[in-house]
Amino acid sequence: MSRKLSVLIALLLIMTFTLTACSLMKPKTVLTPEDFQTKMEAAGLAVEDATDQFEEETLDLLLIAYNDDFQIEFYVMDTDAHAEQAFAGNVQNFEELSGVKSTTKTNGSNYNTFVMTLGEQYAIVSRVDNTFIYIDEQTEDRDAIKELMKTLGY
Repeated sequence: MSRKLSVLIALLLIMTFTLTACSLMKPKTVLTPEDFQTKMEAAGLAVEDATDQFEEETLDLLLIAYNDDFQIEFYVMDTDAHAEQAFAGNVQNFEELSGVKSTTKTNGSNYNTFVMTLGEQYAIVSRVDNTFIYIDEQTEDRDAIKELMKTLGY
């Protein structure tokens, strides 16, 4: 009887950890271009449409929010798959940089996030569905950027 009880307890623990892990990786809500612009302007950043700077057919929209210190690029791709490809390409470019760096990656059901610090360089690429945010700035702006990323939900 004690062996059966031990197996039952082990199974319950495995199920509990599995359900807890699943609940921690809830899907993120995709940000609309209007929400991005509203939130960035409320934070004191100017926002411009820079879509015409790219000839990429898979790009639907590019908004750049900026102030005197840094900029945040918000991309809307035509499909989730193209956003995933763009995310992966940008991450690969950062991973290929040489030097002592710190990186973190997070993957969820509809999102991926990559954060890198390399010397004075601070970079984030964060995708939700068919959108992604790209940041490549100075570490001195890291705290302000982190707060804005929380505001955006990315």
